[in-house]
Amino acid sequence: MGLLSSRTFRQIALGAAGRYQEKRQTMRDRIDEYRERALTQKDKIQEKYNEFYDEEKDKVNDFKFVATKVGQSYLPQLNSFATAGGDLVSLNNMGIDDIRRTLDNYKPIEDSYVGGSKERLKLKSNELNQNLQDQVGLFKGTSTLFTRDIEERGMKDIQATVGTIDTGKPIDTRVSVGEGMRSGTFVGQSKISANIDYFYNTLQTPILDAADRPILDEFGKQKYDVAPGQQDTIDKITEQAETLIANGFEGSLDQAIGNVIEAENNQDYNLPMLTTAVEGSPIDVRITNAYNEAKNQNQTTTMQQLIDMFRDRGLVAKADKLQQELDDIVTKTTDEPEPETETTTTTTQPTEDVPGTKVERQGKGAKIVTEDYISPEQKDANSQVDVTEEFIKQVMEKNDVNRDKAIDILKMYGYTKFPQTEKTKSPPFLKGKK
Repeated sequence: MGLLSSRTFRQIALGAAGRYQEKRQTMRDRIDEYRERALTQKDKIQEKYNEFYDEEKDKVNDFKFVATKVGQSYLPQLNSFATAGGDLVSLNNMGIDDIRRTLDNYKPIEDSYVGGSKERLKLKSNELNQNLQDQVGLFKGTSTLFTRDIEERGMKDIQATVGTIDTGKPIDTRVSVGEGMRSGTFVGQSKISANIDYFYNTLQTPILDAADRPILDEFGKQKYDVAPGQQDTIDKITEQAETLIANGFEGSLDQAIGNVIEAENNQDYNLPMLTTAVEGSPIDVRITNAYNEAKNQNQTTTMQQLIDMFRDRGLVAKADKLQQELDDIVTKTTDEPEPETETTTTTTQPTEDVPGTKVERQGKGAKIVTEDYISPEQKDANSQVDVTEEFIKQVMEKNDVNRDKAIDILKMYGYTKFPQTEKTKSPPFLKGKK
């Protein structure tokens, strides 16, 4: 085979050159295509960032609005609420008392939620810019040996054209709040906790051993040293706290103590359960049970006393209902003719001084005691007297009780010698409960 002619060689060379130029032009066209793709992707990524930015700005503004309502003391709880993803918009729509009750459920944190806004925006922009660079990088590695220089220049051109997303104007994260909105009907948990701390660590202090371990009493409770002159204050607070719980307060004794102290120190704080019980409360149940026992024994005097106790506790509607019931019972009894009874006289007991009882209030409860003071000497003298059936009847009539209860009354006065008969145990009155 002979050598190629110069003409043929030129034709081959020109063909190769044409293909070379074609590949380079193809690469240039690809650069333009990828540039348009990258710009389109940037617009989409920018839109995502703008949405995030607007949401972040709204959250910051909502936070500031709530902060001005609840005040400086609730900022730590508000930081916790917002950081946990709480709905600030729904919080904004609540009344001030409901907002504070909600925030009391969150552990306070000092890290500012709004102060973290800049970092949250930065993280989001970094994420989206990386997505953008990944889109630009799709062009890389598509060249050949003859078009690598065009690829390198094209990559730089695309990166310069696309750039980075616009992060917008910095959000104002400054928070300026005062005491917040006032409310006379609500006190936050932080204040109640402070009151409890005052009760246990100021009015009195825990007694500890040499190793700082608590010293307990025979019931396993912490022993305290009472501050000078504060015992009466402690007793008063404790009694009122127990009254609060008896009247239907649903918190613990410590919570009741904190609320009692607040009511004492804050004239705007309304704590109606200190004087008014709710139906179904412990005291309501106890008085109701005692009333039913008295009703079963036909003890109208005791029934009246218990109705009065309902009124004292603010349960007026219930007292009115039971008063009507008692009035009907008394009216029916009065209208019935008294049965004729054989009367006898006795010289053993003086009929002009028939024993009776009264209800003595003890804190929130009541106790039945003798009508008059009976000395130990008088009780001893009464123990030597033979009690007659007639005397028992006089006690029954005076106190409106049955025979067994009359004997119990006589025992309170010291009498011990009763006619021999089977005794039926009477039900207790409130069983010594408060």
